[in-house]
Amino acid sequence: MSSNRSLSWYSPIQIRLFLGMAACLVFAFFVAKQIGHSDVKIPLGLLGLGALFALMLRLGKKVWLVFAFGMNIDVPAPVAFGKSFTFPEALCLLVVVQALFQMGMRRQYYEVFRFRNTFFLLYCGWVMLVLVMNPIGFAIFGSDVVGGRFYFQLFLVTIVFLILASGEVDEKSARWFILLNLFSTIINTIYWAHAWRPMDMSFDGAAGEEDYYSWHQVLAIPGSVAVKFLFAHYSLNYFLSLTGMRWIPVIVGAYVVILLSGKRMAVATAVATPFFTTLMRKQWALGVMAAVSVAVSALILAQGQGRFYELPMTVQRAISYLPGKWKPAADLGAEDPYRKTLRDEAMDRIRQHPFIGRGISVSVNDYWVDRIIGSEQITGNLAGGSWHTTWLGYSADFGIPAAFFWGFILIQMTILSCRVARGFPEGTLLKTMSGFILITLCSLWMNSWTSGHSVQDPLNYWWLFALLFPLQRKLVEVKREQEVMKLRAQLQEARKSAGFPGFVQHTSKPS
Repeated sequence: MSSNRSLSWYSPIQIRLFLGMAACLVFAFFVAKQIGHSDVKIPLGLLGLGALFALMLRLGKKVWLVFAFGMNIDVPAPVAFGKSFTFPEALCLLVVVQALFQMGMRRQYYEVFRFRNTFFLLYCGWVMLVLVMNPIGFAIFGSDVVGGRFYFQLFLVTIVFLILASGEVDEKSARWFILLNLFSTIINTIYWAHAWRPMDMSFDGAAGEEDYYSWHQVLAIPGSVAVKFLFAHYSLNYFLSLTGMRWIPVIVGAYVVILLSGKRMAVATAVATPFFTTLMRKQWALGVMAAVSVAVSALILAQGQGRFYELPMTVQRAISYLPGKWKPAADLGAEDPYRKTLRDEAMDRIRQHPFIGRGISVSVNDYWVDRIIGSEQITGNLAGGSWHTTWLGYSADFGIPAAFFWGFILIQMTILSCRVARGFPEGTLLKTMSGFILITLCSLWMNSWTSGHSVQDPLNYWWLFALLFPLQRKLVEVKREQEVMKLRAQLQEARKSAGFPGFVQHTSKPS
């Protein structure tokens, strides 16, 4: 008997618990050492990350809820091991550690080589091949512009995609998905408004292209998220009813916030959002009418500028591609010389290296192109993958096959999101969640010519794409439950019509 008790301490579960305790001791020792160095910021941040990791362990297959909050928070994470990570990067690292822990405890397993993951793995594998063909030094890994950091981000987010694709979704977690997205975007807006506080906080300053990038632009995020959720949850004909008209002031307020941001593509996407919902509900006539109504409202607003009122500079910039009397500092017009310069440079790179691309790196040529262009200052964009055009930028960095793989990913996810969003019953939060992802995909298609980042796009969106697979599994369960309920109703109706005596429901308790 005593030998059996002694052997129980060497069971696999005991070994895993011992390793977990050892890891906690190492973490506690590292935090205590930082406290001993009188550096309070780092230990507090590490303790926060430790608490977040404990929450991830508790969430299990619903760990994606942390991403619904954290991926919208564009703030620096605590500096650890000499490197400064962004908050999304820290979340990705934590979820990978959480997945390894889950596998070690035999709580969850993950499938890698499945057909659903084909194009994601092909994109990541092709980029790694480009890295081998165009090696780059990892000494500048900490840089947020160039270096091996982008390759690390892509490899990390691919693992995160495989983890989250095996998760679970239900109606309650869908509610938390909506609330966390809205709450996190508000927090991020407040943070950046505070960060830009020394600059001009009015909406009449910082309207020109050269000094525009300030806190105004972040206003587009909460407004766009609110518009997406509203049109994903409610059908267009609902807003025409007496009960639905109460949401009209909220929608108008969201559009006003987007206009104040000065983001032209955010305004264009918000105009098209009502039409995007027609893919989910097939209300084609109402979708066209709603999109045209919003576009006409923007045109009327533009025509009144300078004649009946003076709009803030950021609003003028947001709709300056429409005809109107704009101030010179805000009138950017329909032409975009900055993005045209980037596209021309991307085309030159594609002609030189059409298959493999040049990778993400800085060269002497990039430096002199920046000097020749002068005020454009595009070196950071050329080296950092921020081409402001998806298809040419991806091809310039990683070759034409990478652009094809990204297109296949968008096609696959768009088809899947359409099927999932149409399948859930109307009024459920699962339909709202899947509709939000569908509208986001449509926005990516629409903005692909004027925006796009060859590595940060996967970091921003792949976690969201991964949620479509647990939503698809949940839809199968919902349809199965609906079929069972339908069969039960048919069986009860058949028993009732056949006159079975045991069918009548008694309201009084039996004696």
